[in-house]
Amino acid sequence: NADTGFIGTGIVNDNIILNHFELNNHSIQIQNNSQNNAFLGNNITNNTYYGLNIVNSTNNSIIENVVRNNAVGFSINTGSSTTELVGNIAEGNNQGFGINVASNITMDSNNASHNNHSYFVSNSSNITIVNSNATYDSEGGITINQSTILNVTNNAINNPELFGIYIGNTTNSTFENNQIYNSANQSGIGVYISNGSNNNNLLYNNMQNHSYGFLSVSNSNNLFYGNTVCNNFGSSGNG
Repeated sequence: NADTGFIGTGIVNDNIILNHFELNNHSIQIQNNSQNNAFLGNNITNNTYYGLNIVNSTNNSIIENVVRNNAVGFSINTGSSTTELVGNIAEGNNQGFGINVASNITMDSNNASHNNHSYFVSNSSNITIVNSNATYDSEGGITINQSTILNVTNNAINNPELFGIYIGNTTNSTFENNQIYNSANQSGIGVYISNGSNNNNLLYNNMQNHSYGFLSVSNSNNLFYGNTVCNNFGSSGNG
């Protein structure tokens, strides 16, 4: 596989430290119950599929890596849990950080720009996205689908094309103190909540210079408190 630079089997490949590799057209993949691995300061570019792909693995640390021009920059996938991503950069990917069917994942102090979606979470639980940035995304900064128990706090999202944060069919989560500014030509949505997203808290977020600051469609029992919504054409809406 032209995209595969390293594969962990989970049988002999536990406790790996992969440090400061330069990989072009090669990716890193860890799978099959591999655990206690660390990926530090690697530069991974130009892969058809993944830059760094973690499948069915636990207790991994992904720190200060750079991924550019991949389909998915950092992928935490299918049964993976207890993984931290700290201080990484994702640029020019379809998804900068892709979390799918995973749990207990922490993303802290990451920077993402010029992706389609900087942070994309689906079918997952106990996910934390804090102190991170998303800028100039062609679709959205943070996208959450069919997930529960998320903490999305203290993030800065600037110049998304369609939406800053999308919350779809997601429950029991908190979105707090996020700064969401300047969708493209003021035609996007700061926070878009849809498809049965219930029992969520949206607290002290700042949504400025969009078509709608927030838009909620077909949801119930969500708490909106202390948010700032200004300089938006439509301000806010519920449906």
